[in-house]
Amino acid sequence: GEAAEPAGLRQLDEDCSLTALLAQQERRGDPTKDGVQWTRIAEVGLLASLGGGGTLVRYALQRLKAEGHYHFAVCQATLAAVGFYERIGFRRVGARARYAENREGEWTGYRHWAEADERTVAEFGDTSYLMALDLREW
Repeated sequence: GEAAEPAGLRQLDEDCSLTALLAQQERRGDPTKDGVQWTRIAEVGLLASLGGGGTLVRYALQRLKAEGHYHFAVCQATLAAVGFYERIGFRRVGARARYAENREGEWTGYRHWAEADERTVAEFGDTSYLMALDLREW
């Protein structure tokens, strides 16, 4: 199950179908206290630049799919890592957002923030991108 898209083509959830599926998933908990647990979504994390990461992620995804409990895998990617995850089959998802200077205007893009206020990027770090993969179709 790898994506068969040409190299260099961004894998976006343009029709919001994957985002909608993620939003429908069972979850429990309180985000203001102990956090939220998504019972059918596995978060995949990887230390950058270790080499062999693609093999490790594919192996983990194959195991998750074979076990059948999780329906989705998600991760946060830096801009530099987006292509890596796209080659495996992940797509960028997230909340549609209005940028700070255009809060009343049209929706302008998909964002997943590493910081709570995009005006404080220098203090809290650059934007991360939420990536998701439907294991049932991978």
